[in-house]
Amino acid sequence: MTILFYLRKSKKPGGLGRINCRITVNSEKIHLENTRIKADPKDWDPDKQKFNKNSESAKTNNLRLDAITAKLNTIYLDLESRGKRATASEIKSIYLGNTKSYYKFSEIKDLFLAQVLAVAKKKKVTGEGRWSMSTYDSYKDRLHQFSLYLEKNNLEGIFADEVKKGVINRFRSEKEQAVGRVYSGKLCQAVKTCLIWACDQDYLEQNPLEPVKIHIPNIVDTTHISNEELNLLENTELSVRLRNVIDCYLFSCYTGLSYIDIKIIGPSDVVEIDGRICLKKPRQKSETPFFIPLIAKARNLLDKYGGIKSFVLPVKSNKEMNMLLRVATEKCGIQKYLWYHTGRKKFSDTLINEYNMTKTAAIAAMGQTNEKELDAYVRVRDKRVLAEFPNI
Repeated sequence: MTILFYLRKSKKPGGLGRINCRITVNSEKIHLENTRIKADPKDWDPDKQKFNKNSESAKTNNLRLDAITAKLNTIYLDLESRGKRATASEIKSIYLGNTKSYYKFSEIKDLFLAQVLAVAKKKKVTGEGRWSMSTYDSYKDRLHQFSLYLEKNNLEGIFADEVKKGVINRFRSEKEQAVGRVYSGKLCQAVKTCLIWACDQDYLEQNPLEPVKIHIPNIVDTTHISNEELNLLENTELSVRLRNVIDCYLFSCYTGLSYIDIKIIGPSDVVEIDGRICLKKPRQKSETPFFIPLIAKARNLLDKYGGIKSFVLPVKSNKEMNMLLRVATEKCGIQKYLWYHTGRKKFSDTLINEYNMTKTAAIAAMGQTNEKELDAYVRVRDKRVLAEFPNI
């Protein structure tokens, strides 16, 4: 970058001229606004770009020119050190205060996740707050996937204001092939939410994804295993490692508990009501309480892993559980694509279509708050319709 100070003479005879500034970066030339420094033409040295008098006013003006030079150089070097190719127009914009601080997306992501985590921890203690720990985990995972995409495409140093329509569309297109349109949309929405937060916190002047509408199809996926497939999981001989994972999955099928709730339940969450062993606890995700009478198969699993009063289920990381679940289902001859959360869907299907429970009772067992939440997990089967339809 080169910086040129030059005198622009006054149109009035004998009037004072103005010192202007021009910067050049990679052949791009741009003029800054007036430096607000006036000069008599005979006091200005165009070669040295300095005042040539030894007066106090000349010394002060030279110091002002040095300060402008230092500020422009600082902006230029700061941009370069952050991995962003500096342009003359951007340097001018920052110098004049028209651009807010220039953060990389990775920096915005870290700030956002730190804020979500702080709120989630507070909510865990006080019950108040916008985000829960499970929400934090979701944002962390989804933003990590976007970061991996950026790294893969040599964009890990991209600035937050450069995450525009083209970037997010290419990301969604790639992820859609792997995880489907619904989840790929959720990944993109997490990125947009992060940038919205950055604007609210004054880290960004404007959200570059504001004009982008991220459509997430309202497709309800109620995929779950059938009773025949459930029997295969219960009775197929497996290695200890795979059997531990399948037992945790079966417990989810018997109780409807999500991964995180199975991970944190313990003997203190077991209660006996009217002679029946039940699980009762607020859900980790929403703090909404669930109440689940344990069927014999669920009680047997707790006995297997230490008994009702001291059980410890062999829960691994969610990623490892899902990976080993697919290995185990293949060994059992099950071709259906399953992941851990489908156990919760199996439970809801059992409540509605086999136990013929009312939606109100099913919602209480699942730890939900309304029918809309339940409808995302289960659909009434033809058999249930036939059972309730009058034979006339």
